[in-house]
Amino acid sequence: NPFSKTPTEEEAGEESKHSSPAVSEREDGKRRSSSAGSATPLFSEALEAWKAAVLAKSVTIKVASPQRVSNWGKTHVEYIVRTEPHNFTVQRRYSDFEFLRQQLVSRFVGIVVPPLPEKRGIIFSMGRRKSVEEDHFLHDRMRLLGLFINAVVINPYLRRYKLVQHFLSVNDDREWEEVKKRAVDDTEVSEGERWWRQTVENAEIKGHPERLFADLKRQIEILERPTKAALSACKKLIQQMYATKDATDELRDAMAALTGAEVACGDNTHVEFPNACIAETKPVLHCIDEALRSWTDVRSFEPLIMEALVHDVLKFRHMELNALQDMIKRYELAVEERRRAKAGFERLQHEHSVGASRGTRSERLDKIAAQMNEQQLVVRRAEYALTYITRGLLVADMQRLWCQKLADYRKLLGTVSASQIAYAAKVRACWLGSLRRAGMDGNAMLSEAQTLMSSVREVRTRSTSGDSHDS
Repeated sequence: NPFSKTPTEEEAGEESKHSSPAVSEREDGKRRSSSAGSATPLFSEALEAWKAAVLAKSVTIKVASPQRVSNWGKTHVEYIVRTEPHNFTVQRRYSDFEFLRQQLVSRFVGIVVPPLPEKRGIIFSMGRRKSVEEDHFLHDRMRLLGLFINAVVINPYLRRYKLVQHFLSVNDDREWEEVKKRAVDDTEVSEGERWWRQTVENAEIKGHPERLFADLKRQIEILERPTKAALSACKKLIQQMYATKDATDELRDAMAALTGAEVACGDNTHVEFPNACIAETKPVLHCIDEALRSWTDVRSFEPLIMEALVHDVLKFRHMELNALQDMIKRYELAVEERRRAKAGFERLQHEHSVGASRGTRSERLDKIAAQMNEQQLVVRRAEYALTYITRGLLVADMQRLWCQKLADYRKLLGTVSASQIAYAAKVRACWLGSLRRAGMDGNAMLSEAQTLMSSVREVRTRSTSGDSHDS
C-alpha cells in the first residue's frame, strides 16, 4: 500500500516502529518541555522520526464534480475524490465522509479530528433559481470536504489508519460497503493507533488539567467573535463582488447596445444626416466592446478567488474552533462520568463493608461484590477516556493545531497575494491590449490616467480631512 511505505520508513528501524511505553520509565526525569506537558527524549526522537517518515511523501486530495445520483426513487450527491500522486479516484457521498470522521473520533480519543461542514438535507428542485442555490451549496460543501480530507492526511496518526487508506483507494461500491461494515467491529490496532496510544502513555502534563482546559475554553471565547466577524465581512464582500460583476455585465451589454446605436446613426440607409466620422469611430467602439468583454471575464474570477481562498479558510477555522469546543465538552463530561463512577463504586464498597460487619448472607455479599467488579470496570473506562482526552489534547494535539493554524494563515497570505497579483496582471493586459488595438499610445494614456487619479486622491484627502475636522 503506497500509504504505508515511505522512502525513509525503513531507516526509522523496527525499534522505533514498536517503541514501548516503558520508555517513559527508563528516561524518567529527562523531559523535553512544551507549553502544557512533555515526553521522554528517547520516545520523542522515535516519534519525530516516524512522523517524518509518514509525511515524507506529499499527498494532495481534490474533491470535485458533485453529481446527483438517483437510486430507487431517492436522490443523493456523490463527489469525485482524487488522490495524487497515487492516482486514486473514488466516488464518495457526504455520509461516507461522516462515517470516516465518526470512526476517527472513536479510534483516536484526544485528537481534535478535522471538522465536516454541517449536515443539511437537499431538496432538489427543477426551478432555475432553486437549482442555482443548490449548486452553490454543493460547491461550498465540496470545497469544505476537500479541506477536511486534506487536514486528515497531514496528521500522521490519522493517515496511518487503514480506513483512511481504504476511503481514498477503494473504488468498488460493494467493496467499500464491506470495508465500512468491517471497520465498525474491527479490533485490529492500526499503525497510527499504536503510535497515538504510545504518545499518550508517554505524555506527562505540566500544570493542572482543569485550569488548562478552562484557559483553552477562554481562548476559544476570545477567538470566536472576531472569527465570526471576519467571516461575516468576507461574505458581505463576496456578495458585493457578485453585485459588481452583475453591474459590469450590464455595462458591457449597455455599451454593446450603444455601439449598435452609433453604427446605425452612421448608416446613410437609416438616417439622412449620418455621422461623418463613423468609419473611424466603429473600430474604437469595437475595441471598447472587446475590452469590456475581457474585463467582465476577468472580474468573474474575483468573487471565486475570495470564496475559495479566504472565506472557506476562515469558515474551516471557525469549524475547528467548534471541534475544539466539543473536545472540551467531552473532557467535562468525562470528568463528571468519572466522579459518578467512583461515587457508585464507593457506595457499593460501603454497602459491602457494612453487610459483612452485620453478618449479611453470603449470597447478598457475593451479589454486591459482583456489582463492585462491574462498577470498577466503569471507573476504569472513565479513567481511560479522561486520560486520553487530557494527555492527548494538552500534550500532543494542541501543539499540532497551533502549528497547523500558522501554516494555514501563511498559506492564506501566500495564495491570496499570488492570486491578486495574477488578477492585476490580467486586468492590465486586458486594457493595454485594448489601447494597442485602438492604435493609442499606452504610456501617454497611463500618464494621463495617473494625473487624473492624483487629482481625485487630492480631492478625497481634502474631503476626508474636512469631515474629520467637522466631527
